[in-house]
Amino acid sequence: MRTHIVLERLAGEEPGVYVPYETFPVWPEMHSITLAHFIRINRMVPISLLYRRSVHDTIGLFNESLPVIGDYEFHLRLLQSMTVGFLDEPLAFWHQRPGSTGASSNSMVAGLRDHHRFDALLRDQYFTTWVEKNGLGLPMFITAALREEADGLHRELADTRRELADMRHQVDAMAHQLEVIEHGVLNGGTINFVKRTGRRVLRRLPGRGR
Repeated sequence: MRTHIVLERLAGEEPGVYVPYETFPVWPEMHSITLAHFIRINRMVPISLLYRRSVHDTIGLFNESLPVIGDYEFHLRLLQSMTVGFLDEPLAFWHQRPGSTGASSNSMVAGLRDHHRFDALLRDQYFTTWVEKNGLGLPMFITAALREEADGLHRELADTRRELADMRHQVDAMAHQLEVIEHGVLNGGTINFVKRTGRRVLRRLPGRGR
């Protein structure tokens, strides 16, 4: 079912009393549950999933050796074996306390490093299993294609940076010319107008804050 995150903070200085201050939907663009959705990232929390006890007879229990992401591993097994429906109503509310630590915090927020670590280990297990059956050919091809695409994006970014640097150099030269004119030709009112115009041009350029 659709889930909303509820952000909480301490109510004044009294310990242990939290009040909500913001609520928003998780994955608002999602209107169905598929395995393809979950390959990249877990899109369900345990409170948002309702299933029959007999499901465990088919796919097994939660992997208790995982200190975190056990729900993600279970969801992947579930979606490989069964079709999961989606109730598009906000009936699950995931309370989080971003500023808290320890027992008062949310495990996803406080234990983010562990989530990244075990997510990588889980993906490596799936990848190793796939390679054992299918070999490294396809992963090697995909990796090379992605690297080539990334290299092209880096070259485009470098070209854009050079163009911006050239533009900044030209504007700096114009600003210098304005300063020369200020001291040599223009009267006070016109000088101030030109200076203000030049400064507005400079501020509009990326990376210029003055």
